[in-house]
Amino acid sequence: MRGWQLLVDHGVAFNILCTVHAANQDHPLEVYRFFRDELKTQFIQFIPIIERATTQLLPLANIGWSERDGGGRPLYTQSGSLVTNRSVNAQKYGDFLIAIFDEWVRHDVG
Repeated sequence: MRGWQLLVDHGVAFNILCTVHAANQDHPLEVYRFFRDELKTQFIQFIPIIERATTQLLPLANIGWSERDGGGRPLYTQSGSLVTNRSVNAQKYGDFLIAIFDEWVRHDVG
């Protein structure tokens, strides 16, 4: 049995803290409905993932931040004016929140 199912079965209230990034930014209703309908949670927070990078580091950053490969890639720092390809797109993050709000206000308020 999954851990979250034990929480649901025993009536334990829990919060969901969900990151929004390039991989899920186009699926707001799938994400929301899974949490609402499958996990039965009432408290959900959505946090945008923005990975900043400099012009010089962006190609390496898009591969991933790590020192595990012998130091070939840098550790992540909050610097630069560009963002990685894993970051949520600003417009899509707004659309993500609007779609969830519309679903919530039509079906879940009250």
